[in-house]
Parts: sequence; structure tokens; C-alpha cells
Amino acid sequence: MKKYLLILAMCFVSMSAQAEYVESLLIKTVQGTPNGGFLLSFDKTVHANCTTSGTKTIYYYPNIGSMTSDGLKTMLSLAMVAFTTQKEVNVHFDESASECWGQYLTIDYDDA
Repeated sequence: MKKYLLILAMCFVSMSAQAEYVESLLIKTVQGTPNGGFLLSFDKTVHANCTTSGTKTIYYYPNIGSMTSDGLKTMLSLAMVAFTTQKEVNVHFDESASECWGQYLTIDYDDA
């Protein structure tokens, strides 16, 4: 039992070391790339380490981290819904690289 708890704890530590979370961002630009990926630029700073295309941009590329081609299509679909409806999103990303590789994207329902 202790072995499983240790493994579970290590998973949480590794996730927290590689993923940053920012909420309530409004997508201002969706840009496609030749390799099948895309960039999202937001209305405010995502993280100071995101410097490749400015501190308001996150990259979503296939085969970076755990992002599959199917996962990338899902992220783009969510991004386009949020962009066209002007809904804010929450993002998880890897801040250890200057591209700030996107990992998750969430649109929250707002009944206000």
C-alpha cells in the first residue's frame, strides 16, 4: 500500500513541476502552423516564461508532451468555440519552455 501511495505522490509532484494553470483568459488570436499545430494569443499575460511569441501566447503542437493529433483537434475545436462566442478559457501549460506548450483547455459555463 505504501508503494502505491508513493507512486501516486510522485505523479502529483511531477505534474505540478511541469504544469501551470491560468484561468479567465479571452482568446484574441488563433494562428495555424505548418506542422499541424496552432498558437493561441490571449487578452492578458499567461506567464513571464512564455517569451517565444510574447507572454500572452501558448503553443499547441502535436507530439509535444502528451499531445496527440486527436488531442490537438479537440483543443482546436474548444479554442474555436471559445473564440467565436467570446467565452473565457482556463489553460494548463508547461511553463518550463519558452513556448509554454499547451496541455489542456477548458471553457466554463457562465450563467451571469
